[in-house]
Amino acid sequence: MCRNEQPSSGVGDLARGQPLSARWFFVKIIYFVQDTGGGEIKVGVARKRQLRRRIGKLQLGNPSELKLLGVIPARNAGELQRELHTTFSDAHIRGEWFRSTPDLLAYIRQRAVMP
Repeated sequence: MCRNEQPSSGVGDLARGQPLSARWFFVKIIYFVQDTGGGEIKVGVARKRQLRRRIGKLQLGNPSELKLLGVIPARNAGELQRELHTTFSDAHIRGEWFRSTPDLLAYIRQRAVMP
């Protein structure tokens, strides 16, 4: 990682380990999608209810299968996404795509949940 600190998730009562209520469906999320061909990871933002459609659109333009690694529900998803892009800038490829690094994978394992 470029910086020693971990980005805050800003999830409040939506934190990992807490039960997800029906209102979670309307919360913005950070999503992590991996290209199974090259291993690259997209760090994007979407509303929970739009996630399947978003991944479907990404899949149309990608010859390799895309795999959802997890999501982080966040009230401040745009800000958290910018923090993540800065934190993992050493792995940045282009746009929202990053090389799969041990630090990025560890962050996803520790912070993300499956919707």
